[in-house]
Amino acid sequence: MIKTNDYFGVIERIRLRTVDLRQPTGEMVLVPNRKVFENALINYSVNTMRRVDLDCGVAYDSDLDQVREVVLEAVQQVPHLVRERAPEVMFTEFADSAITFQLRFWIPYKRQVDYVGAKSAAIMSIKKAFDEAGINIPFPIRTLHVPGGAVLPVALQNEEVDTNKS
Repeated sequence: MIKTNDYFGVIERIRLRTVDLRQPTGEMVLVPNRKVFENALINYSVNTMRRVDLDCGVAYDSDLDQVREVVLEAVQQVPHLVRERAPEVMFTEFADSAITFQLRFWIPYKRQVDYVGAKSAAIMSIKKAFDEAGINIPFPIRTLHVPGGAVLPVALQNEEVDTNKS
């Protein structure tokens, strides 16, 4: 499993002029050898472990110590977690609608499905743990200032707001 020249996939064949790369979605990409040799190549298969980075956000009124504790406990439910490499929770930003954090954990890696499966399992486990602990993952919020001085908070949920109504 490699990434080169903005292409990601498994090398199926190396030919005289091209490297045949099968993307996870099934397409075959014929990358000219010259491009592969002249540009960076990431080999995901050379190591037996891979780190999963998962970004998330919590409401500003959340207890961040509790958030860290709940996330670290929830990630223990991920199958095949590498126990020798402790998971980490790093708070990363005061964003528009949330305090964001990144969960980092390691898994054994042979195929791409190992990576996406572990990430999916972590998302499901964290969501369930947050629901049980009453921790809110907020929707993006925008505040609209309309003529006449009224201020309307609006959750962005594919809703249209008509500011011309009285």
